[in-house]
Amino acid sequence: MVAAMMISPEDVPYEEDVLREPFRLRCWTRYLSAIRSAPLAKRSVIYERALRALPGSYKLWHAYLTALAAAARAVPVAHRAHAALSAA
Repeated sequence: MVAAMMISPEDVPYEEDVLREPFRLRCWTRYLSAIRSAPLAKRSVIYERALRALPGSYKLWHAYLTALAAAARAVPVAHRAHAALSAA
């Protein structure tokens, strides 16, 4: 339900694409590229959906962990961003 609330009208073509072909890496990378300026919370939802469909994708894991690390780098160690990075 939360993910559905975060989908904007600009996301609809990408959502349709990943729903049509969820096991195609290119669909997910295009979507993530289109929302690269979105808040991390929104990108995390998309990354996690992509990783459920393609759990062995090094490219997705690397991009996701890099985004989480960048967010954690900017805050103190006690911040929840570090916990999210460790949990991933």
